[in-house]
Amino acid sequence: MTDVLEQLDRLDDPRPFTPSPELVASARSRGRALRRRRRLAALAVAVPIVLLAAALGAAAYVDHRTGEVHRIRTAAGVLTPEDGGPFNVLLVGTDGPRGQAGVRTDAMVLVHVDPTARHLNLVSIPRDLVWSTTSPRIDTVLGTQGPSVLIEQLESHLDLQISHYVEIDEPGLVALIDHVGGLRLHADGELLDPTVGLDLPAGSTLDGRTVVALARSRHLESRNPSTGVVTLDQSADLGREYRQRVLLEAIWQELRGMPDDLHSLTTLVDVFADHTTIDAGFSRSELVSLLRWGRTLNEAYSMLLPVFPFVSPEGADVLTLDPARAPSVIDTYLGGDAPTGATATTAPHGADPSPSTIGLTSC
Repeated sequence: MTDVLEQLDRLDDPRPFTPSPELVASARSRGRALRRRRRLAALAVAVPIVLLAAALGAAAYVDHRTGEVHRIRTAAGVLTPEDGGPFNVLLVGTDGPRGQAGVRTDAMVLVHVDPTARHLNLVSIPRDLVWSTTSPRIDTVLGTQGPSVLIEQLESHLDLQISHYVEIDEPGLVALIDHVGGLRLHADGELLDPTVGLDLPAGSTLDGRTVVALARSRHLESRNPSTGVVTLDQSADLGREYRQRVLLEAIWQELRGMPDDLHSLTTLVDVFADHTTIDAGFSRSELVSLLRWGRTLNEAYSMLLPVFPFVSPEGADVLTLDPARAPSVIDTYLGGDAPTGATATTAPHGADPSPSTIGLTSC
């Protein structure tokens, strides 16, 4: 360093100045250090700006897409406004694309939401349910008379109030399951139902289309891979309702385990916006609050609405409401209290005995 300073002192000498190798190396090192500091400073400023812009952009996109969710106006007085306390949501899964004429409900679940609780209650409605010997099956009401009539019938016959309506179509369910990476289920054996194109090896991860086929199966068979013995599930619609609750358990587990990254969030919002119908009174802030609440749940309980099987005058196998047991189930599960004696799990799982002779559980 002393040598360098001496050479700088001789810069005004009449003889041409020739910098020493040490001075040249020092100057170059100093220049590189300064340039490196400027780049780091610029990067330190740019990174937060880019991250903030990405976050704001994602928030704006989520807000925009949530606003594009298809909304319907139900008949005046059908839905009961929320008052800040517990409320019920009717969740419907249809068998075709949104807006398709004559669409049927493959799944119906009444979801009880209590914002102050750490659990969720669900009661599934069998699609073969009829209110009388002359009334149509409940799964045809939506496609022929619309959601307002469906809500009115459930409120009237079950003596409860419904505050919101959510409907997801079949392509949306397929996309949702594929987005979370499929569902992992454990079955007693290979699952078969040629009527819906189901041929599922034991221990498989189910993609969206396979899950839909399993949820619609009414003639499910289980084949033992070792012996080849085939067992037919004779529980029909009741067994299907049980399996749908197992599938709900698996879906809920996967959604709760999703990473909180922007890609996962925006893709999930896209599925919701493109395939879901909600009532016009379901605001974006309520939707976001409900989603946040759902991620905090510790337990959930589910139950099939108590019914009796019987044969209609036309010879069809249908179900009718059990007047002795139904009021108790409705009060317990849809009235805000945790079910007494129910099996609490980290997901919706049948607290009532399974009517199916084929075991199926989420992994």
